[in-house]
Amino acid sequence: MTQRREKASDVFKQGGYLLDQRATFAEVFPEIQTLQLEVKELGKGCRSGSVRTYTHERFPGEFVNCSNSLCYNGGVSVAAVVHEAYRQRLTGHAVTRWCQGFNGSPKGRKNYGPCTNEFQISLIITYRTSA
Repeated sequence: MTQRREKASDVFKQGGYLLDQRATFAEVFPEIQTLQLEVKELGKGCRSGSVRTYTHERFPGEFVNCSNSLCYNGGVSVAAVVHEAYRQRLTGHAVTRWCQGFNGSPKGRKNYGPCTNEFQISLIITYRTSA
């Protein structure tokens, strides 16, 4: 039996963060009318050409998890990327981020270095117009 390694979203759900309040997408980004978010992960454990697509109605939450089975605390904060674009009122945005996790031993006692999975994130946003 293999032990499941915690990913970024698991750690976030455990709480203990300074800003640990949960809110809906509309509450956090009230001026966004529509959002299309695409996340392509490259590296260990990823299917070739696999792209995950999300919308404002089906937003993944703070993080998208890493597919690397050896990675602990792995993933990328897609909410931070959306927030970055939202602050600047961008309608299109594309960035590349590295996984925040680390490769570890089966019980997580040894850290073998950072996970090398890469996330290519692109988004298209439309904003509500002022009446």
